[in-house]
Amino acid sequence: MSPTVSLPDERIQDEVIALAQSVWHMKDRLKQYVAVCNLQINVDDLANQNISLLVCADLANEKKHGKADNRSKLSPKLSEVYFDTRNSGLLEFFYDGSLKQKELRVTNINPIPYTIKIVKKSYDENSQDTTEIIADNAVNYIWKAFKYWLPTIDKLNLLKVDNPESRSLSQILDLV
Repeated sequence: MSPTVSLPDERIQDEVIALAQSVWHMKDRLKQYVAVCNLQINVDDLANQNISLLVCADLANEKKHGKADNRSKLSPKLSEVYFDTRNSGLLEFFYDGSLKQKELRVTNINPIPYTIKIVKKSYDENSQDTTEIIADNAVNYIWKAFKYWLPTIDKLNLLKVDNPESRSLSQILDLV
C-alpha cells in the first residue's frame, strides 16, 4: 500500500482557503491605512504585481462567491488532501462520500502529516481533464504570498517595536 492516502477533506481545505482569504484581504486593511494616513502608495497595484497574491484572491473569491475573477489567469483550485501515512502503519480506511466523513485506523497513533496542492484544471481538445500543479504545498505558497506584504508593512511602520505584541510579531516575521 502507498504511504500516501489522498481524498477530499472539506474541513482542512476550508482552513487553507481561510488562510488565503486572510492574506488576500490584508490588501484592504493596508489600503485603509494608506488612505487614513494620506500616503501615496497604490496597494492595488502592489497586489496585482504578485502572482501568489492573485492566486490567493482567486481561491478566496471562488469560495466566497462561487466563482473567481481569475485575476491570476491560472484558475487555481485546491487538490484533495494528501495524508502521509508512512509512519502510521495504516490498518483500515473508511470513507463515507455522502457525509464527507473519513476514518483512518492506524497501529502507530501519532499525528499524520498532510499537504494540499494548488492545481490548475483544464480540458484538452478531446474534453479530457488535465491537471497542472501550481504549487506542491498550498500553505507554503500562501505563506510566500503573505511575505510579499512584509516590505510594505515595514515601510508603513505598522509593527512599531514600542509594545510587546508588535515586538514579538516583528521578531517572528524577521522585521527586526
